[in-house]
Amino acid sequence: MGELAVNAVLHGRTEYTVTVTAPAAGTVRIEMCDGNAELPRRKAVTGDDVLMHGRGLALIDGAADRWGVVSRDDGKCIWAEVEE
Repeated sequence: MGELAVNAVLHGRTEYTVTVTAPAAGTVRIEMCDGNAELPRRKAVTGDDVLMHGRGLALIDGAADRWGVVSRDDGKCIWAEVEE
């Protein structure tokens, strides 16, 4: 889930916060909030870019049981949950 932090640094380009909670037994929720209101979008990645860019949401989707994005007045939060 480090990909959330990497994306915040590369794309958010604002200060960000990380919150880790356990909303239910056996579930961990990681939430990354930044001050950039632009919502993330999945990109079609081809060629040399596949090695370095554009895979973040696909990685999060593959690692998390659930994830999503919440718009806020001061930016956005991207969250992911993993169950045991």
